[in-house]
Amino acid sequence: MSRSLRRPVESSGRRRRLLTALLAAILLVLSACTDGPEKRDGAQEVAEQFASAINDGDFEKAGSLTTSPDDATAAINSVVKVLQDPTITYNAGDVTASSAEAHGTYDVSWEVLGEPLTFTIDTLLVTDDENDWKVQWSTGLIHPDLAANQHVEIVQNDGNTPTVLDRNGQPVLSEQLVTVINIDPAEVTDADEVATSLASALKDVVGSITAESLTKEIDAADDVFTVVALRSEDAEKVDIPDSPGVVHNQQKRLLTTSKSLKSPVLAGLNEVWDEAAKASTGWQLQIQDQQHDVVKTLLERKAAPIDTISTTFDSGIQASAQQAVDALDEQVAVVAIQPSTGGILAVAQNQAADAEGPIALTGQYPPGSSFKIISTAAALDADAATPDTVLPCPGEATINGRTIPNDDEFDLGEVPLHTAFAQSCNTTIAALTADLPADSLHETALQFGLGVDYVAPGMTTITGSVPTSDSDAEQVENSIGQGKVVATPFGMALAAATVQNGSTPLPILMPGEDTTADQEPAAPSADTISALQAMMTEAVDSGTATEVADITGIAGKTGTAEFGDSDNAHGWFVGYYKDMAFAVLIVGAESSGPAVTLAGDFIRPIADQIPN
Repeated sequence: MSRSLRRPVESSGRRRRLLTALLAAILLVLSACTDGPEKRDGAQEVAEQFASAINDGDFEKAGSLTTSPDDATAAINSVVKVLQDPTITYNAGDVTASSAEAHGTYDVSWEVLGEPLTFTIDTLLVTDDENDWKVQWSTGLIHPDLAANQHVEIVQNDGNTPTVLDRNGQPVLSEQLVTVINIDPAEVTDADEVATSLASALKDVVGSITAESLTKEIDAADDVFTVVALRSEDAEKVDIPDSPGVVHNQQKRLLTTSKSLKSPVLAGLNEVWDEAAKASTGWQLQIQDQQHDVVKTLLERKAAPIDTISTTFDSGIQASAQQAVDALDEQVAVVAIQPSTGGILAVAQNQAADAEGPIALTGQYPPGSSFKIISTAAALDADAATPDTVLPCPGEATINGRTIPNDDEFDLGEVPLHTAFAQSCNTTIAALTADLPADSLHETALQFGLGVDYVAPGMTTITGSVPTSDSDAEQVENSIGQGKVVATPFGMALAAATVQNGSTPLPILMPGEDTTADQEPAAPSADTISALQAMMTEAVDSGTATEVADITGIAGKTGTAEFGDSDNAHGWFVGYYKDMAFAVLIVGAESSGPAVTLAGDFIRPIADQIPN
């Protein structure tokens, strides 16, 4: 007889008990792995707070949200300094949390020296002893590939330094090695001895430095100061004394290619050169180990070699202008512009002017009778007269309550307008413009560039200001370049360029770089331009500027501008020759004569070099 073996049949009650126990065990396990919404939301909030603190640049707060606040804050600050103040953005992703830890991500973007870098960081959050969430600190929070004992570094690639060229391809600016002599007053034991020995050593190359001036500087100084930076050819001639407090070293600096070449307009090219030099070298953002060996290159900007930077500057024209201004003791400035292109050809000042800053480009002075270019244009445009209209030119006239004299009260009787202009008759021009609208001089000046604000890469300039007249008397004064009218040599050269060109050219120093203007006034009428050209030619041929009549083709307008107590005056001469417009200002010259003389001394030696 056989038997079948069978398991005992479990009762339904026992099965229910087993199922309940199994479900309880599963729930227990799940509760150990996953927390409720409040716990998860707390981790998410801290993760987002850390991102916001980084984005706001509050690195101390960001560090405080980590498990190692001091280390985190120091590391983040160090990286930001190395990256030269980058733009950093952290975006926190969703966080998954348990009772003791949470996991999340950050989408990170850096902009380093204009170059973008994006990556994702996996992050861990943990609870501290007080059950508060903290971001687990590690260097991987800065970059996922950055390990402990490693750092980031920007490394410059080998490149070249560009040379600045003039319009003829001649070098005008280049990087050169100079010897910088400093004095540390804290180390000086005998100020008189140091000053005497150093001034004696420098006397053949820098005569302006004296023992007296150095002693004063040492006594007044609280910290190390630079005495002079010597070009290599000058440094070879100087035996620097080994005196306590005198220190020297060699540095690279951007300098004009020759000591004699100088111009305030070239100073503005330093920033342009710096940008070109950086582009020429390129760089890499690297992770390095403690031995500075490369672990990984994160970002790279390829070098864009720039060997030369072109300008409109003309070294020959500049040299002649500089020689002319250096011959005078008064403050002198000359600006030369090419009317057909707006290119700056030369900007020269003497040492007396340099002490006041770049007056050729930004110094504002009453233009005196040189402003009659504008006031005569306003009268012509208003049909108040033609060049041949016969008008009185008395030695003195009272016009709208303001008494106006001519220079030395010369009296021409009745003459055509063109003669009154050429002879610079104040009484004629003032009477002619007295009844024009109050804004006529302002609006006409804009047509010649005066009062327009130009932004030209590589240089900072001001043209001047010709306000709307507030009274009849002010209108009379403004019409002869006094009153509230002021102009810079740059602005008056631009006005002369307008006469020669027919419209105001946009001034430029760097070909291919766009100049912008805050407004675009209409050009003067062709008839007005033609009349001014003829009158400015007459001013040279038979008027107030006959001293330069031997320069065939030159045209211009003289100006004497009173200032202060009216017992002193500036001298102006503005005009054009071939394709070069110019303005000459001599501060305190008392008359326009010296300015005319200087213009001749400037132009004659280079007449063949001036563009046609």
